[in-house]
Amino acid sequence: MTAMMNLKEYYTQVVIDQVDSAKMQAWANNLSPEELVKVANRCPDLFKYLDPEKQSEKVQLDVVIQDGYAIEYIKNPSESVQLAAVTCYGGAIQYIINPSEAVQLAAVTKNGMAIRYIKNPLEAVQLVAVTKNGNGYAIQYIEKPSESVQLAAVTCDGGAIRYIENPLEAVQLAAVTKNGMAIRYIENPSEFVQLAAVTQKYWYIIKNPSEAVFRLVDDDDDVNLLWLSCLILLLMLMLLMKLLINRK
Repeated sequence: MTAMMNLKEYYTQVVIDQVDSAKMQAWANNLSPEELVKVANRCPDLFKYLDPEKQSEKVQLDVVIQDGYAIEYIKNPSESVQLAAVTCYGGAIQYIINPSEAVQLAAVTKNGMAIRYIKNPLEAVQLVAVTKNGNGYAIQYIEKPSESVQLAAVTCDGGAIRYIENPLEAVQLAAVTKNGMAIRYIENPSEFVQLAAVTQKYWYIIKNPSEAVFRLVDDDDDVNLLWLSCLILLLMLMLLMKLLINRK
């Protein structure tokens, strides 16, 4: 029988009706490399039945380039295959044992949330995870992130501060400067952080605003707001310079 013509009925018979797996193994190993790729793209668990010599790197690459999650069924994939898989789907890293830093970086570059599957990621990997594709919320999957990672996350998305335990004032300031609404996630923000939120007209969500905040809101003094905004911008530039220095 031709492999492709009878794929649907044969695969259904073997897998769903649970026919002897030896029959499936014999059939799979009789496929040509081209047929293997076509079948594996539809049924990636086909790799379970293949003899090692039939699983060439080229076949593996051709499959994971189209479906990164197919790496789940590949035994001891090379780094090239791993990179191809996570470049297709960042989450495919969950099926890779002890991925290299290069593979980790490729995964979080594709999808920052993929860091949830990486044990003890290096800070370089963390920084990419929270900054690539505007995914500051990826910080929720990082245990005890450094100040640099925290700043990177909230600079990307101010709301990410909700996942940071006891953020420093510099991190709070960066968050509300990016998004004034982020102050709702900050317990007992300092007066300076409150004022930073006020410059974005989010005074109404500040719990227990300070007297200075009240005065600024009551006066509705655009000149005061302008000077305060300039001061906050200057401080933010200093924080960004510190962040860049720490990355080097």
